[in-house]
Amino acid sequence: MVLFTLSLIIYAFVTLLIKVAMKTFEVTPQELVYYVSINVCLCFYTLAKTSGHDVLNVPVFMYKSIFFRILAGFFSDIFLFLAFTYTSYSKGIVIYFTNTLMIPFFGRCILKEKILKVDILAIALGFVGMVLIIQPYKIVQGDQLPTVE
Repeated sequence: MVLFTLSLIIYAFVTLLIKVAMKTFEVTPQELVYYVSINVCLCFYTLAKTSGHDVLNVPVFMYKSIFFRILAGFFSDIFLFLAFTYTSYSKGIVIYFTNTLMIPFFGRCILKEKILKVDILAIALGFVGMVLIIQPYKIVQGDQLPTVE
């Protein structure tokens, strides 16, 4: 649990740096996805090699699922970085991390899992929490990062 929490904190910090880089260096979301992908590939390849895994030994039956996972991750990052260009960092991250509210529905469609009443209650509470944090009904002036002159 500690490692999971630490990874979330690091991920949030890295995405904040991405938002700053977009504003400072005028980098497009597509360019950011390219640079982030290269860094992630290098990190995962290094981790796999130090662990003694063969990264090219992928069973044929996994090709389709790996392809769709890569495609989903690509679009996820593109949409997150696009959100950073049109909204504040905090709103973009909060909306991005509400993806967990959709997991029970995907589990129902793909894995035929049952959605319990407790799941519906948790999803509703999570959605209400998201609305309270994001406050989409509130118009904020100056929803941009401060500039240093």
